[in-house]
Amino acid sequence: MEQNETNFEIQIPEIAEKQNRKKTWFMAAGILAACFVVVAIIIVVVVKIYNTDERKLLKGFANLAEEAGEWNTVWKDETGNNLSHYMDNGKLTASFNLSAEELPVTIGIDVEGMRDIDAKRLQSSMILSVSNVDLTEITVYGDEKQMIVSTPDFWRQNLAFQTSHIEEQYNNSIWADEFGKIDEEEITIDWFAETQEQGIQIDYEKLIEEWKAFKESGLTIEKLDKTLEIDVQSRNNTVYQCSQYRIIIPQEIVESIVELGNTTTEDVYGTEQEIVIEEIASDIVLLVAMDKHNQIVQLQFEEPVLLSTGADEKIEFSGYVMFLGKERSIDDTLVRFKWNIPMGALITDEETKETWEEYGVSEEYLPDVDVVADMNIIFDENDINVTMDLNELTMAVDTLGTYKMTGRIIAEPLQETIKPLEGETIQLFKMTEEEYEDLQNQLIDNLDKWSAALDSIY
Repeated sequence: MEQNETNFEIQIPEIAEKQNRKKTWFMAAGILAACFVVVAIIIVVVVKIYNTDERKLLKGFANLAEEAGEWNTVWKDETGNNLSHYMDNGKLTASFNLSAEELPVTIGIDVEGMRDIDAKRLQSSMILSVSNVDLTEITVYGDEKQMIVSTPDFWRQNLAFQTSHIEEQYNNSIWADEFGKIDEEEITIDWFAETQEQGIQIDYEKLIEEWKAFKESGLTIEKLDKTLEIDVQSRNNTVYQCSQYRIIIPQEIVESIVELGNTTTEDVYGTEQEIVIEEIASDIVLLVAMDKHNQIVQLQFEEPVLLSTGADEKIEFSGYVMFLGKERSIDDTLVRFKWNIPMGALITDEETKETWEEYGVSEEYLPDVDVVADMNIIFDENDINVTMDLNELTMAVDTLGTYKMTGRIIAEPLQETIKPLEGETIQLFKMTEEEYEDLQNQLIDNLDKWSAALDSIY
């Protein structure tokens, strides 16, 4: 092996947390589930690869698969559920702050959610604050039959309704008299619908045949001459000496195994947009850094991945993942990625173009949006929890400025007993005219107080 020729340093910014706040939030379980499935699939093909370099690389992926399986086992022993169902009997807490160049204040949101699949009860609460001053709190309770909402800063009573056939309840209430009836076949909320367990299930023979087909389709693996030295300053300047591998996955292979489809989002003017990813418009080129113990330290896109929506402009995605845990490498995972989204990529038809023009924005002056995320995911086997520190989530828009979010997310097994909300409760769709007027008056009075509180902050 050659001497190290490349130095790569990573600095992780401090997490900006609100003063005197301990609440936290959890990452989307999809990241973990995707990790479990991808690395597990790779392990089954190791014995079929005869090139020494390929065998070493796939051994690294096999080690990740084994570690992911251990994660899942520890969690399941504690909760009875796979990590993909972490909220079946789980608790999620979150705390994050939003700031921007154009905002004179920092907006804080604290969230706590609990779900007991056995008792069929759930509860969530959210506190909104501005510059560390709490403005309002909302709490929601739900079970098989009803939903109860508490907003003490606006109404002294809780508001409740049945979760089955909401459209019938509304259409027979004072709300329909005031705002008109709704024309829906059925609106029912089912908090506890059964979903299939997302355990790791692999058809080995099929995967081996697919691997052979992938190789024939042009998937290539090569070991690079250059070695890599990774110095992670945030981990006491731990240095990793790594071999490097390049994996080139042709776009045809990616599209054959990735389900492309629709993603609904909002543009910078608040208009709902449906992004249709029609194709992967480039090969995927991955650089893999692996230490002498066959542990993968880093996965990185060597070149941005191009996504096409059918428009002339393309969406770019790039980033890396690092595995830095001591007992298990995935116990301490760093993730950083970047999206570059030309808003022109959202214009795929005349109707969308006309919508933009209604806001006075012509196609040639559409802004670009850059989204950058930097996070650290920690698995704590002693306390049985998964924590994501969101070091940075920024969105920079050409014409509007830069918005930044920081915070923390935690998921853990549920220990508490969820109980219905206490206090006076009004059935939302059975209230009288007197109760309706009382709610109106409370809202007007409390909105005035809320506005005054905001003025004092500014």
